[in-house]
Amino acid sequence: MTSTVHDDLELRDLTPVEVLAAVAESRRAADREEARLLALAVHWVDLHPVTGATTGPIQVPAAGLDAHPGDESVLGGDGTPGIAEHALDALAATLSLSHSTTRRLVGEAVELCFRLPRLWALVHDGRLQAWKARQVAARTTRLSRAAADFVDRHLAVIATRNRTLTPGRLNELVHEAMLRCDPDQAAGIEQAALDARGVWFDHRASTATTDLTARLDTLDALDLQTTVGDLAGILARLGDTRPLDQRQATALALLAHPQRSLDLAHRAHLQGAGPTGAVPASTTPPGSGASPDGGPNGSRATLFLHLTVADLEPSAAGQGGGGRVEKLGPATLTLLRDWLSRTSGVTVRPVLDLARSDAVDAHDPPGRMRECVVERDRHCVFPGCPIDARSCDLDHLVPYVPPDDGGPPGQTTPANLACLCRRHHRLKTFTAWTYQRLPDGDYAWTDPHARTYRVTPGS
Repeated sequence: MTSTVHDDLELRDLTPVEVLAAVAESRRAADREEARLLALAVHWVDLHPVTGATTGPIQVPAAGLDAHPGDESVLGGDGTPGIAEHALDALAATLSLSHSTTRRLVGEAVELCFRLPRLWALVHDGRLQAWKARQVAARTTRLSRAAADFVDRHLAVIATRNRTLTPGRLNELVHEAMLRCDPDQAAGIEQAALDARGVWFDHRASTATTDLTARLDTLDALDLQTTVGDLAGILARLGDTRPLDQRQATALALLAHPQRSLDLAHRAHLQGAGPTGAVPASTTPPGSGASPDGGPNGSRATLFLHLTVADLEPSAAGQGGGGRVEKLGPATLTLLRDWLSRTSGVTVRPVLDLARSDAVDAHDPPGRMRECVVERDRHCVFPGCPIDARSCDLDHLVPYVPPDDGGPPGQTTPANLACLCRRHHRLKTFTAWTYQRLPDGDYAWTDPHARTYRVTPGS
């Protein structure tokens, strides 16, 4: 097999280890140039200040609106400088970019420089890629100065310790910043999202199929996901061998015919093929709201909510704060109160001591130990993997040996467990990748070419 890169004799002679080293250096060089481009963009703004009347304090708009409609001089959030009219045109021509794209580039540059100084410094130190920093700046432009500073401080810690910055984590942190610094804005965004609920049918894709798009209340969506999964499982137990996606599509369609759903679940119940713990369909249709296992409207969703005393304290505006819901992010107390009113009860779990080191002899850890490891790691600990820890396997760093085969006691302990998604669990088990947990809690990975990577768990 040949490729155009083989025309370059220098590249053709590189070994695998040298290729990886060259890739890393090319990436660093590109990152340096991207950082320089942002610095030049800020300097361009400095060279073209707004003259004449000065603008007053910038009003933070509602979500979904342009940052500063009608004011072309303003590029970033409150506290960033403006730019003279038409000054962006020469820059856009030089970069071969549209005016709007150039405006976005320069706006994110001044947002970083003036309102996210810690991230700006990390970009120029080479510890944070410019494109990642720009993603943050695009989200903080509409925040108050206090909220932007909150995001800057917290993400600087994440970037400094080489933690994974995913879009989901960024959204979560921006919402948390609003909860703590601008609770009225956070509540407004949640209400606007609820007001935008809807269901849309698109028949244009194919005569045979229709695309269905829906925006639902989160608790309702989780219940629907559970019900569709249950029905898809029943179909499989009754002999349906189609892939899961197709069975779930059939299951969703069954909800349009409640009696058919009842008949299917009743048939499965009679044959002993229903899901474990399911309510007999002869008395309760899936999602009907009459399930004794659910709340007033049948909610079966399980949410993991983390609260501290500080989360419950009223803000300066007199409103309560909120809490963090695993996999969903922060939520206001108003939203949490609504969800709780639709369930039958709450389980309060004890506070976990993540420093506990007691061990067991069995391969599978007890529930308390699993919770400690999940809370400590928060996501798969392979470099750059964002998979949530609750969806991961717990891997023994030192492989487990059954006691009957001569294994020592106490092999299953938090110090010897780590969260790995199935893909990276298999990678560690069946390839030459290795890893270990360091004394400071970080993980050190080594690839088959002896290159090392350090990962900080996201606790």
